[in-house]
Amino acid sequence: ASARLGDCETAASSSGGEVQLTLVRVQGHKKALCGGEDGALRLFDLETGLLKWVLRGHPAAMTCLAADWIAGFAVSGGADGTLHFWDLAKGRGLTAFGLRSNPASRRGGITSVGANWPKQLAVTGCSQGCLVLWDLKRGEVSSRWRSAHSGRAVRDLSISGENPAVSSGCSGSAASLCLSCGADGLLKLWNLGNPEQPPLWVASDLARCLAVDWASKRLLSGGADGLSVRFWTFSDNEVKVKVVVKAASESKGRSSEAKTPSEGGTDVPVTCLAADWEAGLAVSGGEGGLHLWKLPSSASGEDTGRLAEDTGRLLADPDPVHCLAVDWQALRVLTWGPASRLLLSELRSQRALCSLEPMNTIATCCVVSA
Repeated sequence: ASARLGDCETAASSSGGEVQLTLVRVQGHKKALCGGEDGALRLFDLETGLLKWVLRGHPAAMTCLAADWIAGFAVSGGADGTLHFWDLAKGRGLTAFGLRSNPASRRGGITSVGANWPKQLAVTGCSQGCLVLWDLKRGEVSSRWRSAHSGRAVRDLSISGENPAVSSGCSGSAASLCLSCGADGLLKLWNLGNPEQPPLWVASDLARCLAVDWASKRLLSGGADGLSVRFWTFSDNEVKVKVVVKAASESKGRSSEAKTPSEGGTDVPVTCLAADWEAGLAVSGGEGGLHLWKLPSSASGEDTGRLAEDTGRLLADPDPVHCLAVDWQALRVLTWGPASRLLLSELRSQRALCSLEPMNTIATCCVVSA
């Protein structure tokens, strides 16, 4: 591999007036993957904003995306009902898994995807309410939940990570769980090891997007009310706590009747969400703009009433945000909005850093490297 001198850090030792290079550590640029309505996958360099490559695969819009930056792989779902497996290091598509070739094709296009990379498993949700468990290693459908959300679209989902105490595969609920939210207004927890088993629990919530911390069993959901997100704690058997975290302006007494669409009323839902659970921060986007949230620090949610004043504050003008991804280490956010461009900005100040170009299509999903 080659690297520019500016991309390296060096450590040297001096002996007899002669400097000897003893260590070179290459610092790779952070990257972003973006899917669009043209069905293509694009890789951008976040430091320069330049496009690295474009891969064609989906014949219809790419709707969702998940990436393993360490191993260099990604999966994406499309409106045509296909799941594509990508090799990021070599810049090529590996496999296209088609729902059209089996009975699940009647269940509509793919709307959401989550991956357990150590186990080579992926779960997809579809526009007609089904969930499908994929074995990425074999390129096969393992299980289906044909009526997971009663014929209503699966809006978002999350799959648990690997549990070292359980063997690989999907042999037990501790190893493989999935949280899904649907247009039926329900949150459901599934045991992926048993497709015949009903949901482990069901909760009412008009959620459109989810962020889940599986280690501590915490969940954040965003939905119809653009001025609040919902904080949950749960177990394998039940929802323990549900706390509505409101924006600072809402908590100061502004009535819901006074909300305008641009202020995040009930007709401007949260449609995308990202959380840094260790820092206790979350960012949401939707028709009401980009908001920053301070999350409860305890699993019980008891400190909700003592949250910072900037909880839920609008980060920029209330322009629609259709998709987002956050670089939490550098506190930068990547968004696609009304300007029809991918914009990388500082998270808190919203100072624009660079525009990722060329995109040449509407962005529908994006992820950034850790």
